Amino acid sequence: MNTILDKVADGALQQCEADEASIMLLSPDGSEMYIAVVRGRDGTPLLGQRVPLDKYVAGWVAGHRETILLHGAIKDPRFAPLHPRDDIEQAVSLPLLVGGKLLGVLNLNFTHPRRPLTVGS
Repeated sequence: MNTILDKVADGALQQCEADEASIMLLSPDGSEMYIAVVRGRDGTPLLGQRVPLDKYVAGWVAGHRETILLHGAIKDPRFAPLHPRDDIEQAVSLPLLVGGKLLGVLNLNFTHPRRPLTVGS
């Protein structure tokens, strides 16, 4: 499965012209997510980190199963990033669904957006 996740992260980086990507997967018991893949800035220390489902932007995306696009500094605590950084200008988080079942969340960060981002339906 890691090979597939690596390809998803690499493809998302390339297709969206993002600077960083991470994939968080739902834990086997469904109580939290863990960071399974990180691309871009050295995210190696983040690998394996566990995230509660009721916190941060990834938890909101997982709970609502909706994509969210964020710009600049985040003031709304529901959408707080796990590791806030001033250099991220835009971020998008989307649920990874297979057959209607949530597998996790894909996060993309843009420190230097190359084009305007929109979230389509």
